[in-house]
Amino acid sequence: MEKLSALMGVEDVARALNISPYTVRRWASLKKLHRIKLGSRILFDPSDVAHFVEQARNASKSDDNPTDAAATTGANHDQTSD
Repeated sequence: MEKLSALMGVEDVARALNISPYTVRRWASLKKLHRIKLGSRILFDPSDVAHFVEQARNASKSDDNPTDAAATTGANHDQTSD
């Protein structure tokens, strides 16, 4: 049988990520952050939270290295006049 890791509550996740509990609930309802509902409680597996942070970190890295905007928009074409 697989050992269960300690689940985190909304407040635990908010504290760990330094965000508000409202944001944690909103991300969970938008399915950005995987949640486990146990009755009326919303719980999170620490590995799911870590995966969410890793995805955000990777997305942030790609945002820090944007491609040449002129090349992607086609604005860097030869402009010759007739």
